[in-house]
Amino acid sequence: MELEGEAYFEVAKDQLRPFKVITGPVTTQALGTTFNISAYKGESLDISLLTGRVAVKGALDESGELKLDKGEGLEIDLVKGEIVKVAFDETLLLSWTRKTIVFNQTKMFEVKRVLENWYGVNVKFTNLPSNSLEVSGKFKDQPLKNVLEGLSYSARFNYKIYKDEVTLTFN
Repeated sequence: MELEGEAYFEVAKDQLRPFKVITGPVTTQALGTTFNISAYKGESLDISLLTGRVAVKGALDESGELKLDKGEGLEIDLVKGEIVKVAFDETLLLSWTRKTIVFNQTKMFEVKRVLENWYGVNVKFTNLPSNSLEVSGKFKDQPLKNVLEGLSYSARFNYKIYKDEVTLTFN
C-alpha cells in the first residue's frame, strides 16, 4: 500500500502475506504490530511503533533495514538525509484518531501545519512576533473557527477566514 498523509495500522502477523506501507523511497513492513505513519508531502516522515515490531527499509540507506521495537519512533528527513530515533507521546500521537487536535506548547509553524492538514486550508501569518511563540489547547471535533478563536486568546492574534485562506494577524 502507498501512503501520503497519515494513517494508523493494526496488522496481524502473516509471514505468507507481509503488510508493507510505501512512503516515497521508504518501505515499512509490519511484523505483527500497531503503528502510525505520518507522511505528508514536504514534511519529515514519522514512524511511531505502539506494539510489536516493524522493519524500515530504504530510509537513506538502500541496502539495510532498521527495526523498531515497541515505543520507538523514527523521524526521517529525506531532504537533509537525516534519520533520528525519537520518543513519542502515544496519547498525543493518536489524538487525531479521536477527532481531537492537541497543542502542547506547540510552535506556531507546527500549528500552521496541523491546521492546513486538518482543515484543508492555507494559513498565512502577518506580524508573527517570534518563531518561538508557542500555544497550548485541546479541541475535540471542533470547526476551524472555534479552534482559531480559542488559540487567539493566548497567542494574541486576529483571524480572517476567506474560503480556504486563513490569515492570522498578530497584535
